[in-house]
Amino acid sequence: MNINNYPALKILLLSAIGFVIGKFIPISNFMLISVGFAIVIGLIIHLTKINKSLFPILLSILLGLATSYRTSNLEYNYDGEFFQNQNGYFSGKIVDLSKSTKKNYRVIAEGKVIFGNFIYQDNVRIALTIIRSSRDKKQYKNFPSGDEKIWCKIKFRPPNKANLPYEFNEINYLRSLDVQYTATCYSNDFAFSINKNARTLQEKILSSINTQIDKIYSNSTRGIVKALLIGDRTEISKQTRSEFSQTGVVHILSVSGFHVGVIAGILYWLFSFFPSNILRFSFTILALSFYIFLIGYPPSAVRAGLMITLYLLANLLQRKANPINIIATVMLIIAVIHPATLYSAGFQMSIGAIMGITLLFVPFNTFFKKILKFEKYSITQKIAASLAITFASSAVVSPIVAYYFSTYSIISPLANLVIIPLMLFAQIFSIVSVIGSYIFLSLGDIFANTAQFCIELSEVISHYLASIKYSYLTGGNVLYFSIFFGIIVTYMFLSKKIETFIFRFSSSLFLSVLFILLINSYSNAKYILVKRYDNLVAIDTLNHRAMIISDSKLAVRKDDFPLKMYLKNSNISTLYYSRNLYAVSKKLRNNKMKTKPINNKVLARIYSTLQKADN
Repeated sequence: MNINNYPALKILLLSAIGFVIGKFIPISNFMLISVGFAIVIGLIIHLTKINKSLFPILLSILLGLATSYRTSNLEYNYDGEFFQNQNGYFSGKIVDLSKSTKKNYRVIAEGKVIFGNFIYQDNVRIALTIIRSSRDKKQYKNFPSGDEKIWCKIKFRPPNKANLPYEFNEINYLRSLDVQYTATCYSNDFAFSINKNARTLQEKILSSINTQIDKIYSNSTRGIVKALLIGDRTEISKQTRSEFSQTGVVHILSVSGFHVGVIAGILYWLFSFFPSNILRFSFTILALSFYIFLIGYPPSAVRAGLMITLYLLANLLQRKANPINIIATVMLIIAVIHPATLYSAGFQMSIGAIMGITLLFVPFNTFFKKILKFEKYSITQKIAASLAITFASSAVVSPIVAYYFSTYSIISPLANLVIIPLMLFAQIFSIVSVIGSYIFLSLGDIFANTAQFCIELSEVISHYLASIKYSYLTGGNVLYFSIFFGIIVTYMFLSKKIETFIFRFSSSLFLSVLFILLINSYSNAKYILVKRYDNLVAIDTLNHRAMIISDSKLAVRKDDFPLKMYLKNSNISTLYYSRNLYAVSKKLRNNKMKTKPINNKVLARIYSTLQKADN
């Protein structure tokens, strides 16, 4: 592989060097100006032809430094303490409605945060939970969807570290949403402006599509149809999300590169009657861009849209489309336009899937066709290709999923092989049904029934596969499992001979057993000491004991749900507590747990030991 054949990849790698340097060395405006000045000197050297390679190298590194600087608000400086909630005010707009229930709304909002001392921070994104107060008589029939201004009194904080076993990783989750703070407010302290005459074209179209879907689909499937077509996941049940996640096909429940590719294929076919390639390209890209605008520019859809544009442009210019160069170009464009998207879990998984398929599909497909003798019939060749795509993408995507969501699906290849074709048909028939419903409602019903059957069958299969014991892994070690098994699978499927595969399979099986024993021995022999807000929690996993000590009467806070859930659901038999935590210990106690107060002398010795450790 000659790096000179991949200019976009070369620029991306140099930019990555600048990005990493920026994360280790604090960057100021002065530093960026100084580096920019160095770039100008590099340009002069380049123009004088003294050294033609120096300028693009310096420019690429500067792009990485600038990207690092522009994403510095997504980094959090931890000193071992948990962030406390602060009182403040927020002014801005809602950019995404994540979930709506009878008790609360969960939204992503963008605007200005005003701190208690009247210091404010602009261009902030927050994950806001609006709690509907029982005293509040408001009925939000026209809840703000984007352009309306909102004002609210909030309690907010940056995300906290996960330091308990199986605790939800708040940092990764908020970072994946391009969010800096998590916040709550009561509906009594929330206000917004509505201008009924100022609804945007986007809102009108989405509202119309929602209405048509509600007319022709049942309550059980309309949520998935809306997710497939317009990226609205608010009506998908928690159980469905969980089961699709456990079987490794949760990406199918949102508008991803797969869905955008289907839309692009349909559009290109619709505009195929144009005799001119330029007109066909132009109308396809314009229609695809409008669709991505309509669904709110989700990162995975933006990535797919850019890649499709570059691929069709290469064909239009009669150039060979190089997938690696296209991927690198897309990442560079994103870094310039909206660098925070690089932190998005959806974007990373989308890029990872394409990278895996680009690099591993051909050898994996060869393995399935030749080693497993899948070349005789056309149907087996399609199965081989599907398996190759699934394993190739999973090898890269699984560690990303494990990192963000602490889940590794063992049964994912089988689930993808069955569920993805069903959801592909569901998406196509959903599109036809919605369009047909505008012409004649009964026509829409005909296609909707087929789409509904595919969706319901997918849900049944997903439910069955998720119920199989050991079909998926969860917990803190799944990231290591996903990386290890991704390497093992790649190692086996790169075999070119059956003898090589048998040897690699046997050695991989032996290494897997050793790896599992090593991980289990490491995870079982643990004493866990964690700091939770105003209290210290010591957990003895070997003897099933835990201890909470604190000087504060509010040591276990009402919003520290991970600690409460861990103590209630763990196999801890005895919980020790300092005397000022008596009321708290009663609430935390489960049916099998005993609670005992800590003797004052013992408590004094603990404080003395901790003080010496700090010193």
